[in-house]
Amino acid sequence: MFKFYVLIKLIMKILLTLFFSVIVYHFSSAQIYEKIYAESSIEVQNKMNQNKVNGIDILSDVIAIHHFGIIGLNLASNQEFDKILRNEKSVDLILISEDLTDIKISSNARFTKQNIETLFINLPVKIVGYEVNYKLK
Repeated sequence: MFKFYVLIKLIMKILLTLFFSVIVYHFSSAQIYEKIYAESSIEVQNKMNQNKVNGIDILSDVIAIHHFGIIGLNLASNQEFDKILRNEKSVDLILISEDLTDIKISSNARFTKQNIETLFINLPVKIVGYEVNYKLK
């Protein structure tokens, strides 16, 4: 009887954890949509509204153009930097200035500044002056 009680308790903990994970994911996704919607042009907002009405992914055909400055990037770390970005499936296009201080990244709309910072956490670089614009494909 005791083993059964422990098993039930374990199953309940797992189900409760899964439930809260789904809730947190739902609300964090909603915040991303709201942020993108608020920062977008009327054209992008209309597309997001149309996608919602059509029952498809709200961010379908919406891309993000990330533009930021960077400090500490040199030729050696640039190769690692480029490799990390090219392996990221969310990234479509990477443009790095010749002096290695200005970067533009085209990605899917869900790819955020936090994603960029996470990718470069082990590199000796610092992101300065970040800006993102949302456009249609």
